[in-house]
Amino acid sequence: MTVKDHRGGRTGWSLTGKVTAFTGPRGTIDAGRLTWAPACTTGPGSPSTCTAGSPGAVGENGATLATAPDAELTGGEFTAGADVTLDIPKYTPVGNYTATLTLTLL
Repeated sequence: MTVKDHRGGRTGWSLTGKVTAFTGPRGTIDAGRLTWAPACTTGPGSPSTCTAGSPGAVGENGATLATAPDAELTGGEFTAGADVTLDIPKYTPVGNYTATLTLTLL
């Protein structure tokens, strides 16, 4: 995901994600079983820098993917992403499971 912050000013930003439980034909997989290892890269010439969130469960309560702190001068272009893993419990019934991952930029 690319974050383009051309607002200027002193306010940083936060990119978070949360996921619903995975629902299938005969059961669910808990949202806490989706984990990520975030990464964030600051584009050339950007006045501020980004920091990746901590690895761990995304879950229904959410987790931070990346942030840029408040500073005297903020802004720029950033690339945020993550390696994502879904730990499916043993003996989960076979089928298609769906969930919704919501990313929020504040």
